[in-house]
Amino acid sequence: MEPESHWAGLLADYAPPHPERSWFEPRLWPLLRAAAEQPALRRVYPILSLNRLTVFHSPEVFRRAPEDRWPAVVVGSDGVYAVVSDVWSDEATMVLTTADPGLAAEKLASLVEEILDDGM
Repeated sequence: MEPESHWAGLLADYAPPHPERSWFEPRLWPLLRAAAEQPALRRVYPILSLNRLTVFHSPEVFRRAPEDRWPAVVVGSDGVYAVVSDVWSDEATMVLTTADPGLAAEKLASLVEEILDDGM
């Protein structure tokens, strides 16, 4: 299955209406929509883990080597989106924090473009 199919599946799974009393889905939804519009992100596979949107080169991420670890956006219950350089690394850095899901998606896309340009 191609990455765009994974994006379409996530968009379908998390589309409104959202569960009552849930903080996550209403904050994830605008991030997913903005991220799915980014050409660089449509070239990679989205994965939700805990409260993070992570993207990877392969849908087999959990079976791959550590070098396939990429940036992520952490969705906060306070409405803040935090872009981190590497979701699993002890050396990860916070690249951006914002209340704007579109800006978080753009930053994630720019980090992914760098990885793709390096030949991944």
